[in-house]
Amino acid sequence: MHPRALLTIVAAAVVMMSTNTACASSSGIQIVVTLGPTCPVQRLGQNCERPYAASIGVYSGSGQFETTARTGKDGRARVALSPGEYVLRPQLADPARGYPRANPITIRVRPGEFSSANIQYDTGIR
Repeated sequence: MHPRALLTIVAAAVVMMSTNTACASSSGIQIVVTLGPTCPVQRLGQNCERPYAASIGVYSGSGQFETTARTGKDGRARVALSPGEYVLRPQLADPARGYPRANPITIRVRPGEFSSANIQYDTGIR
């Protein structure tokens, strides 16, 4: 292969990699996770939800694993992702118990934006 052609290919690859990185850092998802109900009977003025530290599997629309988002004690996480459709799969803290649990959600990430995802873990209290 001619050295000039090889240089052109390498330069194009570098531009494509930096473009994907730039897109991913300027777009993604902001996750807020809550846990509830946390009391068996909710009274007027009483809050029976609280922030929840959780692990959320992030999958592409085609089902490929992308990353795991871990929320802090404040229930929040921010994940940079390229634009596209993603499925967020909340993970069980204790698979033997089955609770708390949350349903997967699908979210679309647009270029230059961080989409908001609210995930509610169910405690099973009734």
